[in-house]
Amino acid sequence: MAIKVSKKELSLFTTNFSLTYFILFVFLAVLMMFMDSRYEYLKQIRKDFSFITSPLITLTNDSINFFANFQSLSKSKALLEEEINQLNIQVDSLSIENQIRNFLVTENDNLRKNNALIKKIFSKKNLSC
Repeated sequence: MAIKVSKKELSLFTTNFSLTYFILFVFLAVLMMFMDSRYEYLKQIRKDFSFITSPLITLTNDSINFFANFQSLSKSKALLEEEINQLNIQVDSLSIENQIRNFLVTENDNLRKNNALIKKIFSKKNLSC
């Protein structure tokens, strides 16, 4: 069941609007801002409120920083895991290349020894003939 409400009850200002009061209050607000900026009347009040609001501001900033840092840490962790995987693949390929190099060095040494042995054998045959 909907209740019927008149348009006048829904308006923001239900009383009569007075332009003189509005101008007076705007002038008073501007005067108070000027006096505060000139003589710093509200300095002590701001200090007292900062005692109350400072922990709240710190708490909200820390929570925002925590979530931002957590997000960047999770991204960097994923990037580091990918880099670790790439480096493991590179280590495997370098290990295979190292084994091939060691095999070739050993084979080269064996061939040099065989070549030196063959030269000794042929030199002995040439001397005996």
